[in-house]
Amino acid sequence: MTSSHPSPHVAFVTCRALPGGSEDDRLAATACEARGLHVENVPWEGAGDPWDAFDAIVVRSAWTYHRVPDRFDGWLDRVARAPGRVFNAVEAMRRNVRKSYLLDLARAGVPVIPTMWVESPAALDAAAIEAALGTLEVVAKPAVGASAEGVFRARADRVEERDRLAAAADAGPLLVQRYVPEIATRGEWSLVHLGGTFSHAVLKTPAPGEFRVQESLGGTIRAAEPPAAVAGLARAALAAEGGNPLYARVDAVETDAGPLLVELELIEPSLFFAHAPASADRFADALIAALEDA
Repeated sequence: MTSSHPSPHVAFVTCRALPGGSEDDRLAATACEARGLHVENVPWEGAGDPWDAFDAIVVRSAWTYHRVPDRFDGWLDRVARAPGRVFNAVEAMRRNVRKSYLLDLARAGVPVIPTMWVESPAALDAAAIEAALGTLEVVAKPAVGASAEGVFRARADRVEERDRLAAAADAGPLLVQRYVPEIATRGEWSLVHLGGTFSHAVLKTPAPGEFRVQESLGGTIRAAEPPAAVAGLARAALAAEGGNPLYARVDAVETDAGPLLVELELIEPSLFFAHAPASADRFADALIAALEDA
């Protein structure tokens, strides 16, 4: 152990905006405490460096990291030097911060929504977008983002919408992806894996007229059993990523041509424990198994 606490001392990393953690965190903490772990919520942007006091540092609801990615990168450097285990692994989180990881997964053979990485407004020529993505209907996402902040839909051959794309690209690197209408008609799957094993899934459906599935934007969430092809895509994405993370959420959409990866979340995703009985217990068991393997 790295602390004098009589039981393993675990930091659930939160943020100043949510110092008590999320609903997921509370359910997971209860399950961990029942197994003899001592859990403490600690904002990642807090003063000082208390991280040496913990046997495990589990990034959970650090939901402000995307607004100050350079500061978060420095924080990752600091916790990497702490004696306790960090979950997920620092290098995995560092890769996952920037959505360019999707291009790496696509190169590894994972079916990903067709994506362009844009670093200059000059790359946003409508003909180039159509050639790369097979459509002029696109979704733009900041290279570092969360909770659909800064995400918008555009048509690349309309002057005002192309100007909005150019302004976004001028502000920083941008992902431009093919708009996939099936997200609106079929919903978006989220498959949660804990300790490398599938745990549970939910289907997220956007509000009418919306393509973003977040509950804050009117989306709905329900527990569901994923189709075999979607489950296979999730396994392929995790195999391509490697490293057996403590937790991972694979977001995917079904299309007539097969499922496509939307995102592979390894930093601070909602894990929907409230939608799956015993899933928080599986999280706690996976954490204990990882600590015992240390």
